[in-house]
Amino acid sequence: MSKHLFLVHSFATYRCTLGVIGYKQLDPAACIIVTVNGFVCKDLPEGISIGGISSIGRPNVNSVRRAFEYRRGLRERDLEVKSLTGGHEFHCYTPHTYYDFARLIVTHPECSGFSYIEEGLTSYYQPGEIDKAYPPWSFVGRVKLLRRLFFERRLENRVAFFADDYEVAYGFTEESFPGWRNKVAIGIDKLFQSMKTDKTDHPPVLVFDALVELGMTKPDLLCKALDQFFATCGVNEHKEIYYKFHPGQTDQKSISVIRDTMSKHSDLDFHELSKDVCLEDFFTDYQLKVFVFNSAAGLYASLVGQEVVSLNPLMEIADSCYRNSHQVLPEIYNHLVSRIPLDNV
Repeated sequence: MSKHLFLVHSFATYRCTLGVIGYKQLDPAACIIVTVNGFVCKDLPEGISIGGISSIGRPNVNSVRRAFEYRRGLRERDLEVKSLTGGHEFHCYTPHTYYDFARLIVTHPECSGFSYIEEGLTSYYQPGEIDKAYPPWSFVGRVKLLRRLFFERRLENRVAFFADDYEVAYGFTEESFPGWRNKVAIGIDKLFQSMKTDKTDHPPVLVFDALVELGMTKPDLLCKALDQFFATCGVNEHKEIYYKFHPGQTDQKSISVIRDTMSKHSDLDFHELSKDVCLEDFFTDYQLKVFVFNSAAGLYASLVGQEVVSLNPLMEIADSCYRNSHQVLPEIYNHLVSRIPLDNV
């Protein structure tokens, strides 16, 4: 029996996975979910399996040391995949192929092909536009040689965010994967599972990105922008602010300094949302204002009628290099998400 292997790292990819399983009427017993970044699947349908792979999340083979390390572990990783699928042929569903661990799965000897599942903003770029936001990986000469020698055709020397040899791109809406070939919209209801008409009012929510961890700005400059934002919150009577950290943020690089900045604004009441809170459900349960930087949460909140405001203008003032370094956003994001006005800053 052919198997179906899904790489899941967020509520969006998890719900897209379940939507694809329903759309294709797959046998749950043939479906395996591999969780990434510590994501925990809630309310897993009966029959679907959960597994893990040790190399998930590792950096690309972009140094001589890393090339040797990956080659030594290649057989073990292939056996892990084979163990998950019971040695059967399988189809892989992945948000992207930007990292070598994903490419090694979709080129596994038993992998018959792969498809994309929606994961957020990256699923809303026109073909080729993603390269502006996520430039293809480049490798020095010795690493190129080792990649070819150790991995043959399984790892390319030019690694774009999306490889072209996919079968289908599964998104929630017709706007997902714009201009792509072989795309399927499984329905926005697969992402927003409850659409309330009488939403309860709720204080605003600030959704963080891993800006520092991705090298897009520095901790002190991020906090400078946040300090300005929190000052405007007091003026605009936003006395309570809920916030959620990005899974890629770490205490060492950004979380601790953000908390320090919050502590300076004793007039505001901050409430942290835990990582297991599904923002998509939050947006359908409550009526609220959402503040973001570049988060996909801004796009999804807009799709269910929430007012979404980007704090990027404050970052551009605090960090003169940020305008050039922050990712080129897909067209739909700029249409749906407004930028914070600077009149009161």
